[in-house]
Amino acid sequence: MNNDYRQSREFRDLLNKNGAFVITFGLEAGYSVASTIPLLKTLILPRVENPGILEEAEKIPYKYRSQFVMVAPKAVLGSQCAKDWTLKLSKFGYRPAKVGLAPTKTLEIDIRFPENEILGRMLSQTRYNIRLSERKGATIEIVGGSKILSEIGHLDSFFKIYHDNCIRGGIKSESKNDIRKMLEVFRNKIFFVFGYINGEIGAVASFIISGNMISYYLNGSTESGRNSFATKLVVWEGMKEGKKNGCEWFDFDGIFDERYEKAQKDWKGFSRFKSGFGGCERTYLGSFVKWFPFLKTINYQV
Repeated sequence: MNNDYRQSREFRDLLNKNGAFVITFGLEAGYSVASTIPLLKTLILPRVENPGILEEAEKIPYKYRSQFVMVAPKAVLGSQCAKDWTLKLSKFGYRPAKVGLAPTKTLEIDIRFPENEILGRMLSQTRYNIRLSERKGATIEIVGGSKILSEIGHLDSFFKIYHDNCIRGGIKSESKNDIRKMLEVFRNKIFFVFGYINGEIGAVASFIISGNMISYYLNGSTESGRNSFATKLVVWEGMKEGKKNGCEWFDFDGIFDERYEKAQKDWKGFSRFKSGFGGCERTYLGSFVKWFPFLKTINYQV
């Protein structure tokens, strides 16, 4: 079973809301999305497990006028799955992409252990900072997606800190409307953690549940939240909440990958932050692209 949220029913609904056409390949899906070139589209295949999809994907551009196909296999580098994907990608003429369609390297933490053992596997500084934040009086509020939708104040508060944080880091933020759409489709499978310092919000983070996996999503903090280490506390509380909801793995959903140095040059800071929580690095095969330069109406049966 593919537990990546990019292959969940909810994510399909989200892409559909945003104008993408969902194309199913057995249990997995691809998305035909608008291209920067007028009247053309790009077929994206994020975190797909079955390399047999590539054979079916050959037919799609001629039906949906997708001039590009991008694929990010859910195949860990060095595994037999990655070897199978490499053969298929070569056979169908795919080339490495300059940017990642989905994060190509991540950290995953096994949260099936008791809480004290999970803490014990973190770097000592991270563990100390979490406890220090609690001693400094930081408090936590966990709010589910449905409640965020019904209480506009929570969404406004989250968005302000998240958006300001993106500006500070020079990263493009999601719009408030995009976050609202995410909430509408994920609802009880997404929750937000607010960390308060002296009654003021100092750190926020959101988390998505998909199968036995919980993924770190949008986040942000104020100067006071960073100084009091509420940033680390909200991550820890997110892990614990995921564990309560039956999740077995926590995915940080992306750390810096040296193969994409130029595209990910701004990832090094938050990757250091994430590494303090321990876990296992997962380096995926990467992202690949194929260009269909001339779309001819030939005898493809789809």
